[in-house]
Amino acid sequence: MEKKFLSVSPKILWILILCLSSCNINSVSCIEGIRQAESECGLVSLECSEVGGSCALVSDEGQCDFANFELCQNTDCTCCIRCSTQTNRNCPRKYAGSCKKSCDENELEISDCAAGCKCCGCKITQTCTDAGGYCMVGKQGCNGRVTNKCQGRSCYCCIPDECPDSPQCQALEGRCVERCEADELAVPWLCGGGSCTCCVKNNCNQTKCCDAFGGSCGKMCHEGENAVEDVCEGPCQCCVKAPCEQSNCCSVLGGSCNSTCGQGDRAIEGVCNGEHCLCCVPNPCPDSAACEEIGGYCDTSCGSREMGVPGFCHSPSCLCCVDDYLTTTPTPTYTTTTTAIPPCMLA
Repeated sequence: MEKKFLSVSPKILWILILCLSSCNINSVSCIEGIRQAESECGLVSLECSEVGGSCALVSDEGQCDFANFELCQNTDCTCCIRCSTQTNRNCPRKYAGSCKKSCDENELEISDCAAGCKCCGCKITQTCTDAGGYCMVGKQGCNGRVTNKCQGRSCYCCIPDECPDSPQCQALEGRCVERCEADELAVPWLCGGGSCTCCVKNNCNQTKCCDAFGGSCGKMCHEGENAVEDVCEGPCQCCVKAPCEQSNCCSVLGGSCNSTCGQGDRAIEGVCNGEHCLCCVPNPCPDSAACEEIGGYCDTSCGSREMGVPGFCHSPSCLCCVDDYLTTTPTPTYTTTTTAIPPCMLA
């Protein structure tokens, strides 16, 4: 590639810059050094000058930020690059910075200078630091709030969100914050704990079916309310005040006292306090057609006036409970043992 050269004066100017840190400009030795360098290194190439460099003897390489041996003609010379002398319009204009060999702790390192030099800009302000933020180029990728409290027109202060939204909270169309608004319902344990809570706006349309239950449609029910599924629209559920108090006996059975039981639950009467209250126990033994044919139902244990017949339910751990007046016992398919009956169920 053909080299383009500047006039002698700019080249001598670069050598003078190098001399200022090592000798007295008025001394004879410095002037002789300039003459020697000029005669040995030749003229400064345009390529070296464009990256803020000057052709100097290899022995003077320690005075440079970076050295490039390919930008000067003489093999005994190197392009001595000083980052502070580079001309870069973007660095000061966009990032309020300058080209340096290395950046300070309060600056961002931006690869926008040449020949190994870094554009050091986007200095952080005390306002950004006090808010717990950090500086970044552009607004993309900030998981939180963005302000302009960093120096440089393309620099922004990112203040991370202390309560990032969780998929569980988003499923309820909620948001994770430290404090909910007056028209929002606080749903705990959906935002990673700590001081964060999921705040959900209760904007559900009331349905006639939920009215029939005496409830109201909402995304989450309050304490003391029972949720009736598939009665309200979308992610909403019908919240009905629980008229039934939980009893110890129902708790022993692993159930909960409610006025109605959900699908798949076994309803046990006479266990809960209150009128029309049922103990709703998740049924591990769904009824089978074979058990129903002999007038029974499947359960892990049977009542005191019932007989447990094995082999007629889907699971070998379940018994087909029939009245004990049956004279003929069907042939069992499985060998099982009867589960102990809680004292509260005994007559």
